Amino acid sequence: MDGEDYSDYMDDGDDDEPSDYIDEDDDEQSDYIEEDDDDRNTKAAAAAAFSTLSKVDIERRQEALIADVSTLLSVPRAVAIALLVKFKWDSDTAQENWFSDEEKMRRSYGLTAEADGGGGGVESRDECQICFERFEIEERASLSCGHSFCRICCSTYIELSIDDGGAGCLTLRCPEPNCPALVCQSAVGTLVSDGRYVEKYARVLRRSYIEGKKGHKWCPAPDCETAVEFQIGEKSNYDVVCDCSHEFCWNCAEDAHRPLNCATVEKWIRKNRSDSENVNWVLANTKPCPKCRQPIEKNQGCNHMSCKCRFEFCWMCLADWYNHGGGGGGGYYACNSFAVQQKAGGKLGEEETRREFAKRLVDRYAHYFERWGANRKARKRAAEDLEKLRREHFAQLVSDYGLADSELNCVGRAWMQIRECRRVLEWTYVYGYYLAEEVEEEEGGGGGGRKKVKKDLFEFLQGEAEVSLERLHKCAEKDISPFIKAAAAGGGERVVEEAEKQEFFEYRLKLQELTSTTGNFFERLVSGLENGLDVGGCKAVN
Repeated sequence: MDGEDYSDYMDDGDDDEPSDYIDEDDDEQSDYIEEDDDDRNTKAAAAAAFSTLSKVDIERRQEALIADVSTLLSVPRAVAIALLVKFKWDSDTAQENWFSDEEKMRRSYGLTAEADGGGGGVESRDECQICFERFEIEERASLSCGHSFCRICCSTYIELSIDDGGAGCLTLRCPEPNCPALVCQSAVGTLVSDGRYVEKYARVLRRSYIEGKKGHKWCPAPDCETAVEFQIGEKSNYDVVCDCSHEFCWNCAEDAHRPLNCATVEKWIRKNRSDSENVNWVLANTKPCPKCRQPIEKNQGCNHMSCKCRFEFCWMCLADWYNHGGGGGGGYYACNSFAVQQKAGGKLGEEETRREFAKRLVDRYAHYFERWGANRKARKRAAEDLEKLRREHFAQLVSDYGLADSELNCVGRAWMQIRECRRVLEWTYVYGYYLAEEVEEEEGGGGGGRKKVKKDLFEFLQGEAEVSLERLHKCAEKDISPFIKAAAAGGGERVVEEAEKQEFFEYRLKLQELTSTTGNFFERLVSGLENGLDVGGCKAVN
């Protein structure tokens, strides 16, 4: 790797020592700490050109379109809804089709003069034409066309249509045979007494808007009713962050997966589902301590493990924590590189050669799969840790140290950055898996080794990313512990000395700087991978 320039990926400052993150003389830093905690979604939305739509947002847009069409065409609300549903909520297209042949539109979609005018001419009856039972006048349910039925039958008719779950309830016709009049939304609210059906009707109406409009999708998270509006640019970032915090790819609806493309992610998911390559055992909950062999459970997010025997090691490679990074690319995280071990000795038999080849494939897959899964679990754990901090400790810290609530936003931002970085690392191991596959193909075909150079560069940058993230993760997870313990021990009644307040301020400043430094490094890493890590004309794996 001598002679390569990685300065584009590195931070300008020296961030090896904690003191590098503290500037006690810079009063402007404290203002930075007090920023609002919603800038992450704002930055993501700006980069990807997306916006989230709540239930209220959707209904507001629908009402504007319905009112517009109803006014311009001089038709009732039910007719406007039917037209917009038919033409996928495109007001211009609906109006063009209406004016091109108004009479044909009325006949084709049941938009008769009776439906428009709500007039009647139909004589009131006291016998329901659905159940043929007589009913009292107060039990009558009349529609806009003038046809009347008993309230129970009319309500059941509407409820069954809503229960079907499709958009048919939005263009439901009068139950009288051959009557094209529409059952309007107001009739649903008046005739259906069960509020669940009224809400379900409104939900179907909202769904027709999102699923009909181009550039709109629902968030795929379970039970989330937020939609996303997306504008695809020339070089769009497809990652979307919903208001519910679920991150997904707009293009394929899988979890957000920058820097990989959707085809590579789909290929990886198919591979993981294959029974023949099921290595979930790699992600066992415990690993033996390399020194005393006692099982160790990883119950925190970072990879620095401490056994009861006082041996400290790396969770990933089980090497001595203080010695396992010497000399190799990636500093302490040389264990991110998968080195293919060649069997020493003479010529192998054909059967043994096949076994060695198969074992090498499984070992390589297990290596990347474990690290992909470990970062995936750590990402989810980070969200849980942040929620626990907010729920159990933020109020006490604010009270003890005399802070405004916003002054702890830097802690929330740090954990959100950890989540994002874990997600990026998660997918870099998939990137590395397929890159390693290409390197083996190149070596087997007698290639010039350009992909090997790119693999070395990639693993160096990936290792540096791991170092940067572990530093931030340690600061957010462990360095805050003394302050939390002190606040908990005081029970809200202790008097905090100015020196301790200053110490907590410096901690927050350090955390803020680490968050910024780590975020910038990862953004450059993602950009580099997306642009191919071009090394001597060798393009990216995706």
